[in-house]
Amino acid sequence: MKNQKICIVDDEPKILRFVAANLRSMGYQVSTASSGDELLETYDLISPDLILLIS
Repeated sequence: MKNQKICIVDDEPKILRFVAANLRSMGYQVSTASSGDELLETYDLISPDLILLIS
């Protein structure tokens, strides 16, 4: 299986840590952003396969 990259976006640090830890335990590469603006600033560097927006 290819190592898929997922970016999680949420403004709550506890939620980011919880979701990221669970996805990493399943073998995904995970990056996080605390806002849409932060994601857009790093999007080209991250190049995620999936963006998970949590509200």
